[in-house]
This record gives sequence, structure tokens and C-alpha cells, in this order.
Amino acid sequence: MKIRFLTSFLLILSVVGCTSQKSAPQPEVTNLQCEYLANPIGMDVVNPRLSWQMKKGLRGAAQTAYQLVAATSDEKLADNTPDLWDSGKIESDQSIQLVYGGKPLKSGMKVSWRVRIWDEAKNESAWSNIAHWEMGLLNTGDWQAKWIGAPASLNPGDLKYAAPLFRKEITISKSIKQARAYISGLGYYELYINGAKTGDHLLSPNQTNYDRQKVEKWSEPRIGNMTTTVMYETFDITSSLKQGKNALGTILGNGWYC
Repeated sequence: MKIRFLTSFLLILSVVGCTSQKSAPQPEVTNLQCEYLANPIGMDVVNPRLSWQMKKGLRGAAQTAYQLVAATSDEKLADNTPDLWDSGKIESDQSIQLVYGGKPLKSGMKVSWRVRIWDEAKNESAWSNIAHWEMGLLNTGDWQAKWIGAPASLNPGDLKYAAPLFRKEITISKSIKQARAYISGLGYYELYINGAKTGDHLLSPNQTNYDRQKVEKWSEPRIGNMTTTVMYETFDITSSLKQGKNALGTILGNGWYC
């Protein structure tokens, strides 16, 4: 009886030991962000900062190394042929504000990227899900549009009428793969496509002192450094457009400009 009991006891210890080893949590990589945004478009930072989070669920868990890869398509990452950047394995616990260090990025370029990490026990995580960011218009020559505004006859003297309305119809004959709107207003604006407002922004774009007023009357010296900056925004309008006729509309408010 004693021998049987000892054998049974050792067997239980062996099973418990195997179960404990299999249930050890493995590191994961989540919440990939570019400039603190998830899958942003319209990035005009030529070397954006990238961040991610480690998930393990174990006290004392920590990242000890990482590898980041970036490519011009998801397929290149899936094939392990990143054509923009492969950081290699870097011994570091850094997971925020990692500056992109790959090939130069061009206007409108879409970048696919992912990360894997190693934890405090040198366990390697699986690759994260693929995240993206898209570049904005980086060069002056990328802007082909012209400024439009209300005719001077609507603004007699110093009186400024608010919210002129602009409308234009366009016809699209081909199927639409991707469409972007790059838009700015001297003052504030709202963009409408086929009767629906684009985005959920209010008081867009951000205010700058772009009106080139004389700055002598302002006591704050930084105002003189901001007179040439005009903000713009980028919207994904692929689902807003359709084949055939489309109507584009804008409401323009005076805002700080006037």
C-alpha cells in the first residue's frame, strides 16, 4: 500500500508540473499607434513616432527587445519581405515614440507595419496585427487646388457676411478604389458630399494667425511667427462617392480669419 501511494503522489506532482508550464502566459503586442493615433491618414511628419503596448497578464512582465518592420503593402509583410524598414532585433524596453527610421516616405504613401517583442524571460511574441498610416501632402507642388471665396461684392466695406455656400457637381465614370479629400479653410468650414457631412469635426481646421495682420499691436511675440501657417485636414471619402453624379458642398465661416 505504501508503494502504491507514493507512485500516485509522484504522478500527481508530474501532472501539476506539466499543467503549470503550459499555462504560462505569453507576451502579445497590441494597440499599435502612429503619432498617438490608430491607423491615421494625412501624416505630414516625415519620420513619425510609433508606439505599441505589451500584454502578458503577469506581475513583473516587461519588454526586453523588439523588432519593427514596415512595407508598402500588407502582402510584403506577410511574405516577410519588408521593403521600407526592418529594424532587426533591438535590445530595448522602448515601446513609445520610436522614430521611424526606414526609407524616405512620399506624399500619399500608405505604410503597413507590425511589431514583435521579447519579454523578461526572453520569450518571443507572435507578430502583432498589421497597422497602417498614410502620408499627407508633403510638398508645395502636391497642391493643385486654388483658393476660392465669396465675391467682394458680398463684403461691402468692413462688413463681413458669414457662411457663404459653395457647391459643385462632378461625374465619376470609373469604379472608385480610393478617394481622399485634402481641405482647408481661411476661417472654419464644413464639407458635405451628396448631402452628408464629412467627418465629425467642429470648428475645423485648427486656428492659426494666418491673416497676416500687423503684429505690432500684439504684446505676445510668438504671433509674428505663425502668420504663414494654414492647417489642413485629410478625410477618407471613398464610401461617400459613387459612380455617376456627385455633389460637393462647403459651408465657410469667418472664424479668426476675419
